[in-house]
Parts: sequence; structure tokens; C-alpha cells
Amino acid sequence: EARARLNLNSGNAALLRAVTCAGLYPRVCKAEKVRGKDSSYEKLSVGPTWQQVWMHPSSICSSDSQRLVGNTPQDGWYVFEQKFETSRLFVRETTRASPHALLLFGAKADEISIEKVVQTGAVELAAAGLKIRTDKETAMLLKLLQQELAKLFLMKAKDPSAVIGERGGAVVSTVVTLLGRGGKGL
Repeated sequence: EARARLNLNSGNAALLRAVTCAGLYPRVCKAEKVRGKDSSYEKLSVGPTWQQVWMHPSSICSSDSQRLVGNTPQDGWYVFEQKFETSRLFVRETTRASPHALLLFGAKADEISIEKVVQTGAVELAAAGLKIRTDKETAMLLKLLQQELAKLFLMKAKDPSAVIGERGGAVVSTVVTLLGRGGKGL
């Protein structure tokens, strides 16, 4: 019974990617589909300077690996474990990262500014050089969730046996629901 409770979200790939994002931030790259002479390919750029990199062929997210399982690489954000140079600059051990996960786990408290979101329609994350488009309601929710999660983490750090209570349970449930959708709406 305890084991089943610990594995409650083990089948939720979007949530697992979000948690991985928390651990790998600020190692972020952005993928854009670009049409080449022979075929389309993914152009990857690594922040904060947005230097071009390539997905290493051994990476499960590489174009070659994705085609083997019938998928095509997708535009969007990725986090990576390793960046290295051989014949060119590569990233590997990559996974997709939803904008919500990047904002929740990557933004500093002062970076999610509702006023700036109203003005620019985006949140800028300095550490990774990202500019993520969002609306003010989503920004406010993520800012509040960030504050509540910080309180829960501090409480559990001080006393690992502490019970998070009803409010803490609601915060965790909201985060699981939001991130478990892979950034597809609130």
C-alpha cells in the first residue's frame, strides 16, 4: 500500500518531465523546426546566448531516435544534462520541458512580475536567457504556487515527518494537475 502511494504519479510522463526540468534548470535549449535543402530538421539553441547546438544522435530525443519510434521532433523547450563538443556542439540526456515547469521551477521570485507580463506578455528568466509568453492569470497562479511550494519545502526540510495538511495537499494537487498536463492549458 505504501509503495503504491509512492508510485501514484509514476505513469504521468508530463509530470516526470516537469520534475526533471526542476533538476536540470537552467540548462535549457529551444528547438525550432527549420526546412533544409534535403529535409526538415530541428534547430537547437542554448541560452543565454542562444548558441546553436545539435541533439546528440545517442539522445532519445534526437531526430533519428524519434523517427525509429514513429515520432517527429517537436518545437519547444528542452532541458539537458550535458553539453559537449566533438565535431560540433552537442547536447544529450534531454527531455521536453513545458513552459509552466520552466516558470514554476526556474523563475526567481522577482522574475514573475505581473506588471511586466501585462506590458510584454512574457516572463524573462535571466539565468537561462529565456522569454516565455504567458498571460497575467497564469503568471499570478505560478507565482502563488511558487510561494506555497517554498513554504512546504522549508517546512519539510526542518521536519521531514511534518504533515503538510489540507492547504499543502491542495498546493501539491494543483501542481500535479498543472504540470501533469504538460503545459496544455490550465
